[in-house]
Amino acid sequence: MKNVIFTGYYGMKNYGDDLFGVVSTYGARTWWPQFSPTILGPRITGQTERFSVPTFISADHYASEGKAGKLIRTLFSTKELLSGGKFVFSGGSLFSSNRSRIMDMAERISRLSGKKFSAIGVSIGPFDSRASEDAVVSFLRRFEYISVRDQASYAMLQSYQLDARIAVGRDLAGLAPALAGPMEKTASETKVIGYAPCNIGGKPETTRRIDDLFVATVSKQRNVRVKIFSLNSHAIHGDTERSQYVSERLKATGVAVERIEYAERGVIGTWRDIAACDAVVSVRLHGAITAYLCGVPFILFEYHKKCSDFLDDIGQPGAIRVGTDDAALANELAGDFEHKLLQLFTDQSAPKLSPTQYAEESTRHFTGAPWVSQHQSVDASATRPES
Repeated sequence: MKNVIFTGYYGMKNYGDDLFGVVSTYGARTWWPQFSPTILGPRITGQTERFSVPTFISADHYASEGKAGKLIRTLFSTKELLSGGKFVFSGGSLFSSNRSRIMDMAERISRLSGKKFSAIGVSIGPFDSRASEDAVVSFLRRFEYISVRDQASYAMLQSYQLDARIAVGRDLAGLAPALAGPMEKTASETKVIGYAPCNIGGKPETTRRIDDLFVATVSKQRNVRVKIFSLNSHAIHGDTERSQYVSERLKATGVAVERIEYAERGVIGTWRDIAACDAVVSVRLHGAITAYLCGVPFILFEYHKKCSDFLDDIGQPGAIRVGTDDAALANELAGDFEHKLLQLFTDQSAPKLSPTQYAEESTRHFTGAPWVSQHQSVDASATRPES
């Protein structure tokens, strides 16, 4: 059986990125049975999939910013790139101005060997210059299949006139409900509000203002309990410090708080914790996507293009959308945000696109691959293996 290697920003202790690897292996087992899937990264808490990094190399060492961490990531990436299996970039904002080292290696190997790559559930951009976009387009010409997660990225792919087969689906997280299983909530007068902060790189003032806005608004509410999710547990780029900041300030106002660290709970555990909330306010994209797919009303702070693209695609009501520029945050602090938060507990907060349809359309990344026949796709959709 041939191997298929899934790569992304896995192993860096980020819930959204690790989620991509987990659901990608599920998708491969379901729709690409001729391949044996492997996740390029260290083992994730609670998961039994096959990982390329042996257990004697800790997740902390793999994710470290120092020379040792970079060397480990380079060695295992090179090993898998030189293997004979399919190499698939899977999930997230991989093709932007923030080009990863693995892409440079992949392009060099492709030039020497003619190896072709694939990508599923990714987005294209944003780019800070025409030169960086041209570099990505040059790399994408070495792909046989590219399936993106939003319409904006699909339009960009069409404009590039690539030889690769291109397709569009939804975020790969749409496959996760099949893995996590059905969720049941216990009715209570006390409402549980989930909050997922984000250490927004290069914008510490915006990060703090968003957190302060949440604290100021929730501290006015009665009969609420807050779950604070640190969805990125990386020592440098993570959200632990932000979650502690919000927790301390909410506790000082008398609000009951529970802090949840992704690295301790794992992918499925974190998914279920978010699903158990009555409403979610998230700065992290996959905090919001998880809530949406679990039928939990949510607000997503649109600090990045990928957040806006997701909300556009599902038809999130404009009345509960929140920008992050100075003027928008000033309006929210003046009372707009409290009104939007209260709307989450009404029937006016539902997006136009149903989570069920979104999940179904997420399968297109797998069923649309050039190595999947139409007959095979129909059979796999009818009978899915146990996870």
